[in-house]
Amino acid sequence: MNKVLKNPPITRVASGTMTGTIKFLHDSTVHNFQSFRVLRDVYSGMTHLVGVMRQPADYEIVLLVPGDEPPTGTYLIGSNNVTAYLFVGPSPNFIALSGEIVIQNQTQTGRITGSAKFKTHQHNNLHYEVEVIFDISRTAAGAERTS
Repeated sequence: MNKVLKNPPITRVASGTMTGTIKFLHDSTVHNFQSFRVLRDVYSGMTHLVGVMRQPADYEIVLLVPGDEPPTGTYLIGSNNVTAYLFVGPSPNFIALSGEIVIQNQTQTGRITGSAKFKTHQHNNLHYEVEVIFDISRTAAGAERTS
């Protein structure tokens, strides 16, 4: 009897990187963002790609695109439920006002690579511009799909 291998589930467990910069538009300083703790999850029909950096500062970048396997393409923030967030320490989240997420989905190997660039809304005179590139595998082992 032949066993049929099923696709591994998409879980918050992932491997990869998200790196780039966070520019503080309110004072023009630029901070490097380098995350080796990445998450990939599907919730309410949206793929969440997340990079977390806790040291030397506390940042989290969240990219949301529709579908559980978003096709390769350019996604404009603000259209078709595409959005992004920046969390800065204990502050409220900063929602992206404009920008884009570029995705190359390598479905067969379970990898999503690409870039994102966005500007956030202003809150208490704080606002940011984020530029990152990412390479995120489906699971910690980078499991391959069979279909």
